[in-house]
Amino acid sequence: MTPLKFKKSDFVFIARTLAVVLIMVPAFCAGPFTSLARGETTFTLNGKPLPEVVASVNGTDISSEILKRELSVFRELWAQRGQKVSPGEQEKVAQEIINNAIDDELLYQKGVEMKVVVDPKIIDKELQQIRDKFPSKDLFLAALAFQHLNLDVLKTKIEKKLTEEEFVRMELAPKVKVDDVQTREFYEANKKKFTTPESVEISHIFITGPDAQREGKTEDPADQKRADRLMALIAQEARDEIDKVSGELKKGADFAALAKKYSEDTGSGENGGLLEPFPIGSHLPVVNKALESMKPGQVSKTLKSSYGYHIVKLHKRIQPKLQKYSDVKSDILNILLRLEVKKKKKSYLDDLKKKSDVKIFL
Repeated sequence: MTPLKFKKSDFVFIARTLAVVLIMVPAFCAGPFTSLARGETTFTLNGKPLPEVVASVNGTDISSEILKRELSVFRELWAQRGQKVSPGEQEKVAQEIINNAIDDELLYQKGVEMKVVVDPKIIDKELQQIRDKFPSKDLFLAALAFQHLNLDVLKTKIEKKLTEEEFVRMELAPKVKVDDVQTREFYEANKKKFTTPESVEISHIFITGPDAQREGKTEDPADQKRADRLMALIAQEARDEIDKVSGELKKGADFAALAKKYSEDTGSGENGGLLEPFPIGSHLPVVNKALESMKPGQVSKTLKSSYGYHIVKLHKRIQPKLQKYSDVKSDILNILLRLEVKKKKKSYLDDLKKKSDVKIFL
């Protein structure tokens, strides 16, 4: 069997994507953790090892494995961002993780009590959505192995989460009411949220070019020299191609026709280089800068980015526009319903905790 081979960038992708997945499905269990992989013999919080059980809910233990895994994810995120987190802040995060796990277990137990059954097809669909966050099956399996997870554990945790959500939908959501007065008040107080930003509509012609920083370096000097020569040739070829396009435009050639013929952005090239309107300032910096001084109908000079060469044509500027209340009323209703369900859920859990046997051992 041929061993899987991954680039360094693949492992960065695995770590980042799995962190998101872990937060989305918080109650993962068992297995070594990133901090342990770094050589720690015991997972600690503020210098103290964790007990095997961090809490119990009506006799059901909540393992420290949940806290270890989620706190490991947070530590990785903090490290990636260069954040220094004090022991007190880590303690707060740990307490929040435990409290969330308690809330989840309470809701799950109520779901079981109400005989909520989740269709296996729905579980499989949720699992597939997580798989789809990875560009390949190999990367997905590598990510699971990276955190010592398996599909059965993942499916069990998804089932528990869906059971909780179904209980909330059946028991709490029907008790929430939102009327027209509330939706109108929300609209009036949040008009900025319902105002489309100033946007532009452009067409572009794009020719791919190499970028030394993006391509990275090789360890062998001779290999690097050959790679540099190859990149120089590719760069020159790209430059010659964009210069050819620019020359034809100066002679009066049709922009859309040239985009179809030359642009390496095949998605827009087939449509004459036309892009969907986008908010000002949200494109590549070099393109944003060029658009600042352009007028509708104008074509830019050749622009160089880390991705290659661009020539853009500005079609129109679209001014900010407040959406009508009638057009966004249903969206507002959904926003308010979610907010009210969240309040109802908190109130329900506060009351349920008083009636339940909840213990925290941290």
